[in-house]
Amino acid sequence: MSVAWETQAQGYVQAKDYENLANLAQEILTQEADNGGVYAYLIIAYLAQEEVDAAQEVWLQSMFNLTESACQEIITILDQIATEHHDNTYLACWLRQWIWEVAPENMENLLTLAELLAINHNFTRLQELELTQQINPIAPDGIHLRTLRNTLHIIFKEIEGETIQPWQKELLDLGVKYLERFSNIVFLSAMIQHHEKHNTPLTRHLLEWCIEQEPNNCDYHYFLVSVFYHLKNYRTGLDLARQLDELAQQHGTFLHQLDAIDKILQGLIHIRGKKQQEYQEVGQRYIQTLEQVVQQDIEPINEMLKHTVRAPFNVPFLLPYLRDDLINNQRLKQKFIGQITTCVQRKNGVFTHQPRKRDKLRVGFLSHTLRKHSVGWLMRWYINYTNRQKLDFYMYALVNQPDSFAHQFLLPECQACVYYRDPKAMAEQIYRDEVDILIDLDSVTLNVIGVVLAQKPAPVMVSWLGWDAMGSPAMDYFVVDPHVLPEDAQNHYTETLWRLPHCYIAVDGFEVGVPTLRREYLDIPNDATIFYSAQASYKRHDETVGLQLEILKQVPHSYLLLKGVGDQQGIQEFFSDLAQKTGVNPDRLKFLERDANEYIHRANMGIADVILDTYPYNGATTTLEALWVGVPLVTRVGQQYAARNSYSFLVNCGITEGIAWSAEEYVEWGIRLGTDAKLRQNIRQKLYLSRRTSPLWHGRQFAQEFDQMLGQMWQNYLDSQPMV
Repeated sequence: MSVAWETQAQGYVQAKDYENLANLAQEILTQEADNGGVYAYLIIAYLAQEEVDAAQEVWLQSMFNLTESACQEIITILDQIATEHHDNTYLACWLRQWIWEVAPENMENLLTLAELLAINHNFTRLQELELTQQINPIAPDGIHLRTLRNTLHIIFKEIEGETIQPWQKELLDLGVKYLERFSNIVFLSAMIQHHEKHNTPLTRHLLEWCIEQEPNNCDYHYFLVSVFYHLKNYRTGLDLARQLDELAQQHGTFLHQLDAIDKILQGLIHIRGKKQQEYQEVGQRYIQTLEQVVQQDIEPINEMLKHTVRAPFNVPFLLPYLRDDLINNQRLKQKFIGQITTCVQRKNGVFTHQPRKRDKLRVGFLSHTLRKHSVGWLMRWYINYTNRQKLDFYMYALVNQPDSFAHQFLLPECQACVYYRDPKAMAEQIYRDEVDILIDLDSVTLNVIGVVLAQKPAPVMVSWLGWDAMGSPAMDYFVVDPHVLPEDAQNHYTETLWRLPHCYIAVDGFEVGVPTLRREYLDIPNDATIFYSAQASYKRHDETVGLQLEILKQVPHSYLLLKGVGDQQGIQEFFSDLAQKTGVNPDRLKFLERDANEYIHRANMGIADVILDTYPYNGATTTLEALWVGVPLVTRVGQQYAARNSYSFLVNCGITEGIAWSAEEYVEWGIRLGTDAKLRQNIRQKLYLSRRTSPLWHGRQFAQEFDQMLGQMWQNYLDSQPMV
């Protein structure tokens, strides 16, 4: 076969122009009837067009006309094309299947075919291969173990259904027979099933299988607890967390013990019920253990990390929910995050950067919340109004892929949107893209975000909108405003606090749907006062709940509407028990189901006369939504970032009513707003007028200020670099 002919044929394959490939091969075949390569490309053309009978006829013709070695050449070319075009799973699958039928002894091909069938979700055909029966008789040295490992990993990350089927159990047994630590491969597949496929029930069964193989593996137990919490089976999850605690004390490290305490605390937060004393005790144990860990030298911490699959950046996550202690929370967080960052940097390295000047600044956003999420709802206005003449945007999604909301509001006109599961690969991609400023939107809410940031993939790195500043020595700035942190807060942050002139976020507003709640549906009289609190169970603090119930007690003919994520039975027990202790009839508490979507949620907020904010962790998006629909709000201002969000928003709306600086003032404002309908109406009027005047509702102005900030941050970086 001439080189020119082969080049032309390969071009047709690359272009997926199989009709012309067939025509070309047929033409050459009339001239070179003994050329195995011609037959190979003709078979490829027919298989790609699903003309199986025609391909079979060509194969029979080749067997009649060609020598055995020439027929083997056909198989070699088919294998070569299947390998080169592996990403074209449709074509590669046809070719691998054909090779299997004519050369069933080729185990490498069989395993690759199984992988492709799994990717194409052709599980019926995959079962028909009878992989277990084909491979079991072969000795380990007769199998390419790396290919087997990769094939089984792909099968278990792609399989569907909520339980492990018998044929899948056979494959698990096969993996145990041939592969060392095969449970780790299944564990990785389980994580993909959970995060990408959202098949949490199957994830649970895969993790339980992993635990059967390695009963003392703390990581497997840790993620199994997370899965049960994700399934909202908090009670089983809490029982498993207690088992993890015992296991970690016997077989784990300090970090595993901290993980276990963290998981117990999460379960207690979600369930609550009558477990307040245990919740407080475990909370104290969590802080004490974290104090012990940060006293460790870096070498023991580094050694501990070798015994876990995670870099546990999110361990300090619960601190601001437990207490409003800016100084000590920051100290603990920064020490711990600093330790983990140093260990990750030792393992993965740190990127170095050279100053560069371009016409447009490259800005990247890193997050697992590039979707219909509070972060997505808030940042979309900045993305909409930013100056595209000066900035290019790059979106980097970890763990969760961008959804339809992101494609509508966040991704249009972006230079690129990249999705990775692997944080190291993500860091390398950011570095290759030569991003100038990387904006982290998640902080410590996701471990893999910390791994990316530790490697310093951009010369300037900024925290914005997340839980709080990361506390990592790799970070440069934290975007705040004049109100959301105290004036002396810089003394307690490693990042430079960049205070925008008005507020750290602004939106043009929120879409509001049609309400589905009415007073008569809840058996609430028209002349009663309705207090309202809609927050996740993480934000339900015993002391603040007690203050809310005291307000209810002091305001006659009033009701408290409650909504949020958590164990509904436990939450009802928790509030009802405290209500009885406070002297409030539990019948005055109304527990609401979650609304069908955000639009109805916002509309239903309008039923409230007064919203009672949480403390020490305020509402953020919920507060903005409440102010947009015009509902007065009582908030207690603290010292930490999480305890000052609502305060910042109220001040930016020109509202001082409802801002409390102590527990006593919180109750006083609750009583005053609950009993003074005229005052409530005045606040509502102020809120509606603020839509025209407040910087909080001026997305375009905010975008200009944010763009200016980014430009100054970049100039600061350039000024700090040595002259080249």
